[in-house]
Amino acid sequence: MLDAVANALQLDEAERDHLFDLARTAGRPTRRSPKQSMPKTVRPVVQRLLDAMTGAPALVRNARLDILAVNALGYALYSEVVVNPVRPAA
Repeated sequence: MLDAVANALQLDEAERDHLFDLARTAGRPTRRSPKQSMPKTVRPVVQRLLDAMTGAPALVRNARLDILAVNALGYALYSEVVVNPVRPAA
């Protein structure tokens, strides 16, 4: 099937290899199983790294886009979201 797609798109050898690589990785399971919970905090070293960033707002999010940690400027910019996060309806 992929050969037919590659031929129809007139892919060169590098493009064909890339298409086959994409197809191989698409079938692989995700790294995190659905039963595992999302992180709710960051390691202290990550917070220290954020705190060291004083020239720009910075934040860390998990895969659900929950804000896990912010630096001082990040808190100033996103304080309303950090204090009152929007939760989806159950």
